[in-house]
Amino acid sequence: MISVSVDNKKQLNEVLDIREVSEVIIRRESFVDNEIQFLLGDIKDKGKIATLMFETITRLSQNDEQKKFNDILNLNEVDSIIVQNINSFFYIINNIDKECKLTFNYNMNIYNKYSKQYYMNCCNNKHIACKFVAPVELSFNELKVNNYDYILVYGYLPLMVSKNCIFKNTGKCQHNSYGIIYDRMNIGFRFRSYCDFCYNKIYNSVPIDIRNEDFQNINIENKRYDFTFEDPAMIKPIIFNQYDIQNKTYGHYKNSVI
Repeated sequence: MISVSVDNKKQLNEVLDIREVSEVIIRRESFVDNEIQFLLGDIKDKGKIATLMFETITRLSQNDEQKKFNDILNLNEVDSIIVQNINSFFYIINNIDKECKLTFNYNMNIYNKYSKQYYMNCCNNKHIACKFVAPVELSFNELKVNNYDYILVYGYLPLMVSKNCIFKNTGKCQHNSYGIIYDRMNIGFRFRSYCDFCYNKIYNSVPIDIRNEDFQNINIENKRYDFTFEDPAMIKPIIFNQYDIQNKTYGHYKNSVI
């Protein structure tokens, strides 16, 4: 199965017309809450799985924040949910009132059978089906052990999530803006501010790209593509491996950090 996450409406429109894409992921942090329902509806109208990825950092200390979260969580248009932090996970399993698949994203750091079994038990106790995205820190050999359900084959990985706003600290908030910062080697790193959630993401200078790898040995059937800064015209060639990416990384899939 091909699963694709998008960062804006132009990318979404491009993906909806690709028949081979089975699942389309809307990232909540990239869209306004009151438009998410309609976008998920568009995905379902195309016969694809409509998946909502919740924000990287979840703050639910205020009643209005909880209400917004609950309203999005229990939309009829949501077929599947992706969680990225333990705070939102426990809130979801205690507040969801519909049948829905739940997927743990790669940044949940589920590295071994013990952590995986723990989350599976939590979901089973609530009668929730769960899936797992392979951590990007593990090598191909290590991925064989735990039988993950998805693997990220393309996308710019966040290097840092920062609460300190890059734009505000330089004098002016620009609300959900993109930008580039440079290191001492003059290498550019794209970033985006997510003002509704009060954090920034700084991304790697090159995307991870393992589209040409053989995944049969690790027994993972579902491939995921994460699109962020790409022009919509690049999406289809990337998915069908018709676009050659010169500057890329294999991440830790070939050399584990563990």
